[in-house]
Amino acid sequence: MTRGRRVAIAVGLLAAALIAGRVAAVLYGQYTWFNSLGAAPVWFERLRDTTLLRLGLGAFAALFAFLNLAAIRRSIVSLALPRKIGNVEIGEAVPSRYMYRVVAALSATVGLLLAFGAPNWTLLSLARAGLNFSEADPYYNIDLGFYLGWLPLENALYLWTIALVSTVTALVVGLYSLTPGLRWYRGRLQVSVYARRHITVLGTLALLLLAWSYRLDAYALLIRGSGPQGAFSYVDHRWLAPTYLFLAIGTTAAAALILLAGWSGQVKTSFLAVTAVLVISVSGLKVLPFLLRQTAPAALQRLRNVPYLQTRDAFTRRAYGIEGRVVPPEEIAPPKISTDSVVSNAIAARYDGSLIYPGATGAVIVGDSLDLIAAPGLPRGIRRLAHAWSQQDMSLVSGDLPRNAKLVGTRDVRARVSALAPVFAQGSYAAPLFRGDTLYWAIELYSASNYYPLSAHYRIAGAERSYFRHAATAVVHSVTGKTTLFPSDMLDPVAKAWISRYPGLFASGGASWQSELTPVPPSVTGDAVIPQMPSTDSTFRARTATLYNRMRAALTAGDLATFGATFDTLGMLVSQPRK
Repeated sequence: MTRGRRVAIAVGLLAAALIAGRVAAVLYGQYTWFNSLGAAPVWFERLRDTTLLRLGLGAFAALFAFLNLAAIRRSIVSLALPRKIGNVEIGEAVPSRYMYRVVAALSATVGLLLAFGAPNWTLLSLARAGLNFSEADPYYNIDLGFYLGWLPLENALYLWTIALVSTVTALVVGLYSLTPGLRWYRGRLQVSVYARRHITVLGTLALLLLAWSYRLDAYALLIRGSGPQGAFSYVDHRWLAPTYLFLAIGTTAAAALILLAGWSGQVKTSFLAVTAVLVISVSGLKVLPFLLRQTAPAALQRLRNVPYLQTRDAFTRRAYGIEGRVVPPEEIAPPKISTDSVVSNAIAARYDGSLIYPGATGAVIVGDSLDLIAAPGLPRGIRRLAHAWSQQDMSLVSGDLPRNAKLVGTRDVRARVSALAPVFAQGSYAAPLFRGDTLYWAIELYSASNYYPLSAHYRIAGAERSYFRHAATAVVHSVTGKTTLFPSDMLDPVAKAWISRYPGLFASGGASWQSELTPVPPSVTGDAVIPQMPSTDSTFRARTATLYNRMRAALTAGDLATFGATFDTLGMLVSQPRK
């Protein structure tokens, strides 16, 4: 082994060790953060599902690419690259092992790229939750849990598979064009037998993907049909749904026929099969439904769609938890609260004393001798080094830190709540609430989906929804960062499934807790945007003395949250001009 090769191997091993160390440090930092909030089971599931999706799909993509690229390699007897010696150019054969290394490297690259395109882990989590609504749609007779649990994951896997087959097909055709297997000669495209069979197999896979799309489109009809305002209609039920089923079966059969014909060299048969699939698809899905709508009188169409619209109304009421009439979206959506309000202006003055608030960025280090803050500690040794590596800040190792230091990360309220309850949609407003002088942030959480069948679609909380049910209320302490989830009184199947898997994240007694919270601090009254201040020195001194006494009592009791909130109030009192 040459010295250059030994150096290259050493550099490669060092790089691999650094990458592995960085990954381990990040995972450790994430685990300690989740564990400090009592949500370690969520972290473990996220790690497991993410690993399963990325590692499993990445390995499958790499294997699929390797089989296809290795097939091209087998079709190449030898590869000679020109090498010039003096004035003489000599073709030098590339060793077979080098060609297989190139194939392996390309396959690994494809697998790595597609691994990062794997579906989000929450889709797998919901699919594994086994959602059961104990209610089926009236047309396919499938439990509604299939639409909210499995169908989103299947759609994501379908799109991922399209990306895989398209990428590998482009590589295969491109590489064959560099060999005699696929070339343009005397005005004609010439394809070798080996290349033709290989491309035929990929074409068969493309047709199977088309059949898969017809299956998904059949379910999509119930989610958004061709009727008024996207309702499932008479034409959808009587024509399009059976057509999609027929096309799915017929395209699968055509794929088998094309594989046999292409393998044996019957190009015309393959061409006719593909043409038949395309013609039937366009005719059955576009032309004939258009003619049915145009030839039927408008009154007859309205009469035919009446039972379907009634079904839509019933499913819409269930999708949004509404009894009686179907209400407009502004009544379905969570209330919009203006952020340009008295309370929000008052809260702005409190940000300096809060660790957690909307829009907070970056990690901070604080001393916590009373162990009140929900954040990982920074003890000396390997654990502090792991945190420093995770944050890419080596000053955590060498710098002087406060006693009982803690690293407070993910300080944005929404990001913190999203990490603990990722399957829920958040309301459009993070409400500031007070318990005495202590500031909390409250965000409403909803079970939301765009896959619930036969329901009207509304744009709610920043996205289009066909299912929207209140699931819980997240309350975040602005100083300690402790996050509590109070479940709704009327839980839907999605919320029930998540709560049953992570009961430790949820607390009872939400109504009594919320009764202790107020939308304004005790010192904010009337139209004032900050605590009303006495106008004389004597009342100012009395108010200051009261706050100092409250701070001393909080320190004696070890109540760091009350101490911090009172200190903020004192700061606003001192900064207020007096007469």
